[in-house]
Amino acid sequence: KLDSGFFISIPLKSYSGNYGALFIEGANSADVTSYEVNILKTLASHAGSTIEQLHFADMLKKGMLLDPNSGLLNTPAFMRRLNEEVLRSIDFGYPMTLCLIEVDKYKAIDPTIYPERSDIVLQHVLDIVQSKLRPYDLLGRADSKIFGVVLIDIAINDAKHWAERLRNEIAISIVKIKNDSFNVTISIGVAQLGKDEALEDVFSNAKEMLRLSLLKANTVTVFE
Repeated sequence: KLDSGFFISIPLKSYSGNYGALFIEGANSADVTSYEVNILKTLASHAGSTIEQLHFADMLKKGMLLDPNSGLLNTPAFMRRLNEEVLRSIDFGYPMTLCLIEVDKYKAIDPTIYPERSDIVLQHVLDIVQSKLRPYDLLGRADSKIFGVVLIDIAINDAKHWAERLRNEIAISIVKIKNDSFNVTISIGVAQLGKDEALEDVFSNAKEMLRLSLLKANTVTVFE
């Protein structure tokens, strides 16, 4: 407050960005209370989140956030959403688990021998993954070969069972391309966001678990 009035500036921000500010001024400082300021802060927070969602939706429509091969969130967009979920998990105190998934290497899907099979196999795997997700879980490209799944508000043991069921269903499914039929498998690294951890920590832990899984193939490894 000022002696001869008041001027308030409240940022319009979300978890991952700032979209301007709300400015309010008046001639009499007695006209505004701390309770009213807190209400304005809440409204500004909701406004910032709404602006970000509209911006995100517009970018989705333009294809700026999508991977052209899979139609999923591309790596920058996925990492941004992952960071938002990390911050939300910290703020609200619910568990968040990251699963990193990679298709195992087999001669039947070697791109140097069968270049036409890569996209078909990828879509086969992603169709099964997407069928196992809840509406509020997150799926996207973590890098050129790895896909990430963010499981919201799920205990680590339940996340492990989810990953094992996914691994098994893909392993027993059959890919049919023209006159050929074959199986593919995936490896999964699982890590839950720990206390005092950030995005870099949970991602690094999940990636190390994926590396260990890939050594065996068709395996789920969980960070303990």
